[in-house]
Amino acid sequence: MSQISNNFIENYLRVCGIINVKEYLQPTKSNVQNPLMYLNIDEVCKIVSENLTKKIGILSDEDVDGLCSSSMLYLFLKSLGNNPTPIFHTCSKAHGINAGNGEDKVKENLPKMDLLLIPDASIDQEMAIQLHQKGITICELEHHDTKPRDYVITVNCQYQDKTNHYACGTMVTYKFIQRYCDLYNINTPNYYDLIAIATVADVMNMTSIENRYYVNHFYENFYETNSNKFVTALVNKYNKGQPPTQKDIGWRIAPLLNAVYRSGSREDVKNMFYAMVGEKDSEEVIKQLAKVKREQDKRVKEVADSINCDYYCWALKPLPFNFGLHPAFKVPQVEGEAYDTAGIAQIAQIPSRDVLISRLLGSMQSPIANFARVMNQLAEKGGASECEAPVKEEAPAEKKFEKKFEKGEVMI
Repeated sequence: MSQISNNFIENYLRVCGIINVKEYLQPTKSNVQNPLMYLNIDEVCKIVSENLTKKIGILSDEDVDGLCSSSMLYLFLKSLGNNPTPIFHTCSKAHGINAGNGEDKVKENLPKMDLLLIPDASIDQEMAIQLHQKGITICELEHHDTKPRDYVITVNCQYQDKTNHYACGTMVTYKFIQRYCDLYNINTPNYYDLIAIATVADVMNMTSIENRYYVNHFYENFYETNSNKFVTALVNKYNKGQPPTQKDIGWRIAPLLNAVYRSGSREDVKNMFYAMVGEKDSEEVIKQLAKVKREQDKRVKEVADSINCDYYCWALKPLPFNFGLHPAFKVPQVEGEAYDTAGIAQIAQIPSRDVLISRLLGSMQSPIANFARVMNQLAEKGGASECEAPVKEEAPAEKKFEKKFEKGEVMI
């Protein structure tokens, strides 16, 4: 058992399917994928180079990944001598440019430009045709699973089998920047801070070794390599000069930035972008972000306090259907339908999701049971190198559950 005790993490990760544990725990720059693996990347580089003396617009999407990718692209083009125009949505939660989104007026307010760059988002076919007819070239730097469209040149991590499918939009944008610098013999700027923040804030899969490299590098070398004053001010707001952690990004910085997109004004969104690119005072903007976040927290608390806990047992047990609050924060709703107090009282009697599943599947495996199984396997085989990854066996009860679920007899 001494071998298991001394190498517990290594043994456990191998049993869980991690082949190269050292690489997983200590990723290096060699784990960063070559930008040449991405389709269309040289074509986008050529298009940007040809338009450096022309008008370029950059769409800034409505989340942290959109903020980081668009500000990164803005900073890079400014360093090349261009004066790009950032384009902002006219409503919260908007994504990309879509002809069918009547609430978002961004498509009616597009500036005059020759090239439109869309990081971390996309444009639908109808709008692509309309902009093409106006003589606008469109390039996307995407990580969502989109389909190729006419008149749109896309660099997307999903378009190749061997690229990192867990890359955020900011990382894909950085791939373009890396390749552009290689092609035109330019020193590649370090935007690792923006990649790390976007990766954590967008909840990208951290089993990707490339993702782990950028995030680890950000944490371990923050004060040596970071040059973004806004990011530094955000980190210092919570850490007072200490290196940042995942908790800082995931539980402090990202919620602060997202609060502006969900609850702030359009002016707040613009100020946050301009602070990120160094054109607004970081400290003043952060004060406003904190104010927006406090107001958002206050409204959420008021709604929560107005709820009768006797009827909202869902807070303690997840219900087997889509449950939430009406968008106007007035009444509860289930599967989109509003319910009064009497209706919620009846819904409160419905067993939790876990109870319903357990009735179909018997008893659910607990984390302790899984842990004990792994330890037992290690002990019997004499170490992780001798163990085979466990094969999940489908129980008869599970098959019955799947059939009922497909027929719509059970909702989870």
